[in-house]
Amino acid sequence: MQRLGAALLLAAALASGAAARRWRLHEITAPAVNQQDDAFGIVIDAGSTGSRLHIFTWKAAGADERLPANLSLPVELAADTFAVTPGISDPAGLAALDEIISHAQSDLAAHKKNWSDIPIFLKATAGMRILPASQRQDVMVAVRAKLAASGFQYLCDSQARVMSGEEEGVFGWLTVNKDLGRLKQGEIHNLHDTVGALDLGGASTQITFKPLASPDLLANLFPVNLGQQVAEDVYTHSFLHFGENEAQRRANRLVALKAAAAPGQTVANPCYLAGYTFQYEDLASGIVYNMAGSGNFSGCAQVMEALMDRKAICLTDPNPTPPSEAALSATGGSALPPIDPASPLTCSIGGVYQPPVNVTKFVAFSGFSYIWDFLKLAPAGTTPAQLAAAATTFCGTSWEHAKQQNPSEPEKYLAAFCATATLSHTLLTTGYGIPAQSTAVTVALPSAGYDWALGSMLWDANQAFRLR
Repeated sequence: MQRLGAALLLAAALASGAAARRWRLHEITAPAVNQQDDAFGIVIDAGSTGSRLHIFTWKAAGADERLPANLSLPVELAADTFAVTPGISDPAGLAALDEIISHAQSDLAAHKKNWSDIPIFLKATAGMRILPASQRQDVMVAVRAKLAASGFQYLCDSQARVMSGEEEGVFGWLTVNKDLGRLKQGEIHNLHDTVGALDLGGASTQITFKPLASPDLLANLFPVNLGQQVAEDVYTHSFLHFGENEAQRRANRLVALKAAAAPGQTVANPCYLAGYTFQYEDLASGIVYNMAGSGNFSGCAQVMEALMDRKAICLTDPNPTPPSEAALSATGGSALPPIDPASPLTCSIGGVYQPPVNVTKFVAFSGFSYIWDFLKLAPAGTTPAQLAAAATTFCGTSWEHAKQQNPSEPEKYLAAFCATATLSHTLLTTGYGIPAQSTAVTVALPSAGYDWALGSMLWDANQAFRLR
């Protein structure tokens, strides 16, 4: 199936809310690269658990450096990106960047005489944002030296940097909307025709969308300017420490503290399957806890809801006050009810401003993709309530039974699926205010390969300095 055809399938699913249980959203196909006016760009996605190589091509602007009326629309060269582990915060992951650069040189060997015109970027995400500043700086100094010696175009240190969470959110949003055909050559775009993007990574999660209810954005505004084609504002926010790995770490700590367990005592953890045991070290205290899964979706949801901190005061409300006891009691005191779509001013996780989602349609990817795929949920038409039902069933499964039913699934991922499913549901409902019966979220399966890299290249290829 060609990428465009599959993107049209996803677009149809977004419009109708109906989809088959499993289908490939798209396959990336290699364009012709033998024309004189093809430009290239390299993006290295330095994630929290590993780094991935992406090579893109698009029609060059030519000798005129002024922004043209048409968008430059990058296309990825290969369906399978080259990846290494661990992330660059680990010395082994930093050393492995040499493999990525070597792979890029091999892929572009036919264009070696033009390497100095091919820009190379490395953009790091939340795994680097959570590091101490001194450690982060040391890593990036080493990264920049590697890129400068690569032979590709490296003009300034901003080509190798740690992205802001807002950039990560907007670039993911651009990827989704470009792939769905919402950004096309020669058209002046109305961003009300776009879909929102929900990205669940390892260390952070992002929400980005164009609010439909009002053009007013009181905070978290990101101006999207792409040549003469797109110039409008979107809402975006990145929640650091709410990615899969970080949220599970924080949930484990909350479970341990709530149990008030003595060192060496076994603590029951509802976010893991019954029969699964592991050790959790609280980095703040150095205490190591023995944890045993008790496999309970409702119990895990209470933990995840507590992480959302919906008790926090919403400071963008006209009269910010703490939530009432009645509101808190509706969810056992752990969280507020979901956002009221009728309210003109609302907040989401931790009192962070968020305009109402209303009838906005979203595409979710990354961590959402893997949990949807594992639970065999339909990409479109699945409600948060149906996700909760599937998660309840899986979380109630024993660890031994889960291993027998999923022999090819690596145990480290299988063990985390109950927690990830519960986190996904809590983010959608308690966090972002998407109603339990809503079909507004379509989830791209892992085969789609959605991430922020394409959006990043789209952004850089259409800025004023004009990549050629």
